Amino acid sequence: MNKKNFYLLLLTLCPFSCTPHTSRSAQEVFRKWFECQLVMPHKDIKTTIDQDDQTFMEALKNTYQHNSAHIRHLAPLLAKLTAHHINDHGYTLTLPVAPLLKANFANLYHLIANDMGGFVTLLKGSYLSNSDYVQREAGLSYVNNIDTHIALMQILFANHKKSDQMEHLFSVANHFFQYCFSPATFPAFERLLLEKEHYPITRMLYTTMWYNLSSDGWKFWHQASLKALQQKAAAGYRIVYIAGGSDIYQLLKAGIYNVTNIDPQLPSQPAYYTEGWEFLLKGTGAYGGVGDTITLPFETTTITMQRSAYKEIGGTFKARLSSGKTIEIPKSLTVWTIADSNGNKLGEYTIERRFCEQHDFHAQPKTQLLISFNELHFVSLPSFLNGWNIDTTRLPEDFSIIVKQLAQPVGKAILNNMHIASILSHTDFKYLSLGTSIN
Repeated sequence: MNKKNFYLLLLTLCPFSCTPHTSRSAQEVFRKWFECQLVMPHKDIKTTIDQDDQTFMEALKNTYQHNSAHIRHLAPLLAKLTAHHINDHGYTLTLPVAPLLKANFANLYHLIANDMGGFVTLLKGSYLSNSDYVQREAGLSYVNNIDTHIALMQILFANHKKSDQMEHLFSVANHFFQYCFSPATFPAFERLLLEKEHYPITRMLYTTMWYNLSSDGWKFWHQASLKALQQKAAAGYRIVYIAGGSDIYQLLKAGIYNVTNIDPQLPSQPAYYTEGWEFLLKGTGAYGGVGDTITLPFETTTITMQRSAYKEIGGTFKARLSSGKTIEIPKSLTVWTIADSNGNKLGEYTIERRFCEQHDFHAQPKTQLLISFNELHFVSLPSFLNGWNIDTTRLPEDFSIIVKQLAQPVGKAILNNMHIASILSHTDFKYLSLGTSIN
C-alpha cells in the first residue's frame, strides 16, 4: 500500500481522532453567566420591614433621593404611605420611625404576599386612582411611566443592599404574575385592563413584572425552578429547554445533565448569549469540532463536556431580524457528552438549531419542558402581535412548563390568560408588553 492510500485509510478509520481538538475552560465559554447571572431565592417580602430602624430609614431616604426625579408627582401617595415623612415639600426621614409609617409598609407587604386582591383594592382607594392623577399619568411618555413605576417599587422595597432589593422585587413580580394570570384571579385583572380609571395600577403591575422578570431579570434563575428541574432530572426526565440560548451553566451546576435545547441561535442576539455560544454550536474543522472539550470545576466535582456529534440535518430556516434583514441558517444538531472526573458518562446536552414548533410543546414521555419568562410571553402572543405561531388552545389539559424566573410552573390556563391579556393590552390598555424584543 502506498503512502497516499495509507493516509486515506487512516482518515476513514479515525476521522474524528485525527482532527485537531479545542479545549476550553468554563470561564472562556460561560464568563457572562459568572459575571451577571444570579439564582434568586424565595424571599419573604416582609423582611424589608424587619431591618432595624436606622437601617430601614437610611435605606428609605437614600432610595427616595436616588429616585426623586421620577417620583415627585406621586408625593400625595407617598405622603399617605409614609405618614407624611415624604410630602409635597420634600422629606423628613429621621429617627425615630413613626409607628404608622412602618405599619403602612408592613400592611402593603402582607397584602402582596397573602391577598393581592386586597392590595389592588387598597390601591384603588389611593391617589393612583385619583381622576386628576389618572389623566396626568395618561399624558406622560411611555418611558416616563416606566421610570415612575420602577422608582415607586424601589422605594416601597427600599433596602440598604442592592442585591436584597433585587431579590425582594423578583418575589414581588412573582406574586403579581400569579394574581394577573392565574385562573382564580384573572377575571379581576382582566377588568383592570379595561378600566381606564385604574390604568396607573395596571401599569404598576405590568412594569414590575416586565422589569424584574424580563428586561433586567431575563438572566436570573428562580431557586424554586432549579429545584423542580433537579427533582425531574433525578427521576430520569430529560429537560427540553425551549429557546434556551447558551443558558446551560446553572443547569450543569445543579447536576442536571440531560438537556435538549431548541433554539435558532440568531447571530443578532449576542447580548443574550454567553461569549462561547458559537463554540457550543460548532467547532472548527471539517467535523464541526467533534472531540472539543470544556472543563467545568464546581465546588464538589469537576465535569467535562466533549462534543460527540455535529451535523447539519438538512434544510434551512429564515429569520427576520429587528433591523429588517432576513437571514437563512442551516438547521443543525450538536451533541455534547457530559462525564465526571473519572470519565463516567453523566448525560448529554443537545442543541437543535431551529425555531420551536407546535409539537415541541406536547411533551414526550419522561421529558420536562423549560422556558424563560421572556420567551413564555412570545409563546402566548397571537401571530399578529409577532408571536411564535403556537396555538395555546391546542395544548394538552395537563400541560406544564417550568419557567426560569417563576416559582411555580405554568399550565395551559395561564398561557391562555396571557394570550387574552396580550390582545386587551394591544387594543385597550396600550402599554408595554411583558416581553423584550431580542432580535
